[in-house]
Amino acid sequence: TRVKIIENFDNRSKRNQAGGLWSVTASPGSELKYDYRRSDALNDFQGSSVRIVYKSAPKSTVSLDTDLNNFDISQGRELHFWLMSAGDDEHRLFVSLTDSQGRSAQLPIRRFSQVEDRRSWQEVRIPLREFYSVDMNNLKTFRLIIQGDKEGVVQGVFFFDNLIFTG
Repeated sequence: TRVKIIENFDNRSKRNQAGGLWSVTASPGSELKYDYRRSDALNDFQGSSVRIVYKSAPKSTVSLDTDLNNFDISQGRELHFWLMSAGDDEHRLFVSLTDSQGRSAQLPIRRFSQVEDRRSWQEVRIPLREFYSVDMNNLKTFRLIIQGDKEGVVQGVFFFDNLIFTG
């Protein structure tokens, strides 16, 4: 199995290993902040992860995005990453891939995670075929999206690590 690590956050840089930059997108009244923590999903004694603190206004979204620089993962099989949350964030979290033509697919993370203990790292594995409308020859953007509720402001904290494609 081939592995392409897009980001493990160990370099604590705003640039991922595919050369793209990390950025935040937020609807009015919403915000997302992230910083690096000395906790790694695969090796707790070395490496880093990202702590994400968010607030989402009613009917709004916030996201952590990164450019994939027209990455070709057409021979790949799965998208992997790890999450840890002390709260009940899974129903708000979505992942999106967008290709260079602007076609995108957004999927709910809870469909692919099997949360056993929210206080420990959980691996999320999404088959790339689930993003059927996206051209895997030219991936432009990865987005980790937090969707607000219909009414009321939602806020929370979770950790994200090791964005990887395998195949």
